[in-house]
Amino acid sequence: MPKFSNFSGNIPNISRSEITIAYGGADGGDGNGVGGVIWNSSTYKFAGALSVSASENTPVGLWFRPDGTRMYYVGTGSDIIREHTLSRPWDILSAGAVTSSPVLTGNITGIAFDDTNGDKVLAVDNGTNIIYKYSLATPWNITTLNATPVQTNSAIFTSNQLPSSVWARSDGTLLMLGNTGTTAAYRTATMSTAWDLTTLTASATIPVSGSVGAVFADNGNRFSILTLSGGITNYIASSAYSITGPTVIQGTSSIGRWSNLSGNGDIYWKNDGSAFYVINSADDAIYQYTL
Repeated sequence: MPKFSNFSGNIPNISRSEITIAYGGADGGDGNGVGGVIWNSSTYKFAGALSVSASENTPVGLWFRPDGTRMYYVGTGSDIIREHTLSRPWDILSAGAVTSSPVLTGNITGIAFDDTNGDKVLAVDNGTNIIYKYSLATPWNITTLNATPVQTNSAIFTSNQLPSSVWARSDGTLLMLGNTGTTAAYRTATMSTAWDLTTLTASATIPVSGSVGAVFADNGNRFSILTLSGGITNYIASSAYSITGPTVIQGTSSIGRWSNLSGNGDIYWKNDGSAFYVINSADDAIYQYTL
């Protein structure tokens, strides 16, 4: 049986099945009952946290199955993708037992699945600056991942050192990448042939220091950037899936009220905008925020 308690400060070193929960205001994230504004992360309330320290001590990359029934994360401590079935879709507090992939090549900091078929996953390696494509024999079942990459691409990171995250559009033709090296930024890249890394080319770049998570949301009409220091900046895209000339909605470091600011690794939005999730390598935890 999970253990529930009021939450204050960082998560203690607890097992994967132990959970802490806290809430803000009745209708919003400011503790004063102010209603939330969709896609504006500062108006969301903290809904819970799941410690993953029992399986991964440096979790940095996060992904969900599109129906919210499975959650995946990866860390540089083991370079293994972990999978949890969620008995209540999109609710990390309903996570079941963990299953694991074989060990991946390199120092993996981000993952992105083929949301349409569930039989492919991309992984970025900030040790060798390579992006890998892996296949799954059974869609969405991480235990069936083939440990030998199907494809690799190192050219895309020639001048974009230390990749920190990867997001993939479901049609397999667009990626969004974060990196924290000397050319720290978030970037988009396109594939002329879906999911074919040999056709991957950079398309746009915007410098942001410490960019560890970069994701599109709202059918590409918005996107969010997470920095290592804990800030989230939300943008309205000038056109769908474009990072050129965006409008800033707001920036916030409000997640620092509950997580270790120095360890944030990735951000993921629920497809209808009613929740978002942050994974943190210092707390070894995944955080959930809801309207």
